[in-house]
Amino acid sequence: MEAIAEYDFVATDSEEELSFRRGQLLKVLDMEEDEHWFRADLDGKEGFVPKNYLRIMPCSWFVGRLAPAELTEKLKKMPPGSFLVRHSQSQKGDYAISVKEPAHDVVQHYRIKRDQGSYSVWDMNFRSLNGLVEYYSQFSISRMTKSILVKPRREPDLSSTVQS
Repeated sequence: MEAIAEYDFVATDSEEELSFRRGQLLKVLDMEEDEHWFRADLDGKEGFVPKNYLRIMPCSWFVGRLAPAELTEKLKKMPPGSFLVRHSQSQKGDYAISVKEPAHDVVQHYRIKRDQGSYSVWDMNFRSLNGLVEYYSQFSISRMTKSILVKPRREPDLSSTVQS
């Protein structure tokens, strides 16, 4: 998730908090660890930032901590190429992208690795999840079949299952 800083923030604890300036783009890594703070990344440096200083960029494809089985059921009802991104259940700090494959009408799950402020599925690194999604909206995410991500035209029907 990406967020824009609405105000300047000067960290009072340089070990735990992250300073930023108004207008900077931050990558929100964790929205659940603290009620009033997000864990975020700015230029490869991580720390806590106050929630009320940021404006989260809308991402209709991010579903938080939705279980893979539930996510698969949702995607099966969506058109081929549809995808959703969630937190990884097995690797803290990583994500997973689930895609309804056009060729076989099945849902394929890909791990998105996060390393030093960049994200990757294969060997290409991206500065943000948004950048990764943009790239795979033009080029196949699958190495076996042609599988281009198709961004949802509207919010997916996830009812109350989204747990950011």
